[in-house]
Amino acid sequence: MSTAQLTTTLHAAQALAQAGGGVGRFACVGDISCDVEGGLEFLPRSSTLSSPFFRIHCGSAGSTGVTMMAVDILPTALPREASERFCAALVPYLRTVVRQYLTPVAKEGREEEEEKELERAVVASGGALREEHQWLEGPLGLWRDHQRGLSQSHRAAAAAQVGAQSDSRGGAADDESGNMAGGVRKKRVLVLGSGMVAGPAVDEITRHGDVELLIASNSLEEAERLTRREHAKNASALYVDINDKETVGRLVERADVVV
Repeated sequence: MSTAQLTTTLHAAQALAQAGGGVGRFACVGDISCDVEGGLEFLPRSSTLSSPFFRIHCGSAGSTGVTMMAVDILPTALPREASERFCAALVPYLRTVVRQYLTPVAKEGREEEEEKELERAVVASGGALREEHQWLEGPLGLWRDHQRGLSQSHRAAAAAQVGAQSDSRGGAADDESGNMAGGVRKKRVLVLGSGMVAGPAVDEITRHGDVELLIASNSLEEAERLTRREHAKNASALYVDINDKETVGRLVERADVVV
């Protein structure tokens, strides 16, 4: 849903409320995928278990806005129930996969249906796209070419940035670089990766003023987005190819904590 569609929907809900003399619909939207600025264009950020709701306003100044809920680690709120539910749904398919390897013969009934469902879910096999997904080859080729170009330039920039960092663990060098908090050197925390679980980790780590956070990822755009989160004023981003063992090793060596 786009921001324009949300605005139209909110106006319609407000009109219904005024006509019926009650509370309008569409007062709260929950995005369980937590796809920031994705499926719901107007979702600016994810939320947390401790602060799950926030309000956004779209369109005219008179708009009532909408309450958003986008907790990206929501299943952990009910870990036992979530685990039981996921296991109950996934175990039959896992057993089917195991049976296919142990006894690769035709099945009947529910086992046959599970095999067909698994087959439909496969996008690539043996290093190649399935026939029904061959259309992805074009976009993937463009993405690979783009990534190769980015990788070369980012790898050079990362090596230069890491090489420029001081090895000192205190003293004037740290003080001049702003790496001191109350006369004590800030802890250097390195987060490797910028996926879904990185957001809550960044939120928690950057709440502490005595920490200097570096987010190293093979997606510089995602890492930089994490540095723009509410409390991430003490965070910076760096492109790193995890296969570049020398650069990763130097980053780990300089860090006090690695996540």
